[in-house]
Amino acid sequence: MNRKNLRGLHGKTVRLRPIPRRFDSRLGWLPPVEDHWRIEAPKANAAAVRASNLATGHFIDLSSDNVFEFREPDFIVLKAQLTLTARQVLSDPLPDPRARYMAPMPRILPRRAPRPIPASSSVSPFGALVLGVGLGLAIGNLRPCRR
Repeated sequence: MNRKNLRGLHGKTVRLRPIPRRFDSRLGWLPPVEDHWRIEAPKANAAAVRASNLATGHFIDLSSDNVFEFREPDFIVLKAQLTLTARQVLSDPLPDPRARYMAPMPRILPRRAPRPIPASSSVSPFGALVLGVGLGLAIGNLRPCRR
């Protein structure tokens, strides 16, 4: 959504999509409640508008990067999932709704990745495998073989 359109929303009371989640540190996740949010006028030269929750008093500054679109009569579709806690509003990015397929999640590597065998090494990449088979280890699960 461009900045001019976003600034044109000030003073409107809107509902957010996706509906913000609610979390309490003692009770855990609470059921969702559809609250109304008021869009306040941006400060001079500010690239964001402030959305204030009328029921809870929470607020968040929304830039044009965070808003996907405005839909009549009173919906703002966000590019993030908001979470309301006791004291703050947290924002987690969502995949682009226009994307046909999501990119696969990157594989998280362990803290200590194994060191690669240098190209100049005289040991072949299969040296450890041959050694393991010679010691009587099963290839798949590295448990001793029954002989």
